Amino acid sequence: MRVAGSWRQEGCLWGPGEPRVATPPAGRGAMKLTGATMIFALAAVLVAGCGTMRKVSKATTGLVTGDREAPHESAWNSERTWKKISDNPPTYAPYNYSGAVDSGGEWLTDERDGKRLFIPVGGVDGIPASVLRAEAWKATRK
Repeated sequence: MRVAGSWRQEGCLWGPGEPRVATPPAGRGAMKLTGATMIFALAAVLVAGCGTMRKVSKATTGLVTGDREAPHESAWNSERTWKKISDNPPTYAPYNYSGAVDSGGEWLTDERDGKRLFIPVGGVDGIPASVLRAEAWKATRK
């Protein structure tokens, strides 16, 4: 912005023949940072960032460490997509499936605990077969 023959840029005024050197504002708010102060501030930020570690859930820890134990039903079926229809072996079907599980479809079995999940042909109301297949795959695979 042009102000009475001078250029005003970031709080500094330069006249037509003056050197273009920015000077820090004077007064109460003025602060000089030396190289050592900058290094100290950067080190403090880095140390503070490294010291704040978030807790990792058991499921994530299991994935990282290679835990082979099957997760509890509350972990893999937290959205209640599946309902248990048999206990031995544990067998699940989509919560709103009303047909017979022998009428055709796909079965996915968890090798860790033997649970089986049924995916009906064409899916169920509101949940396509591809979504059911992906959810079943997540529940039965590591």
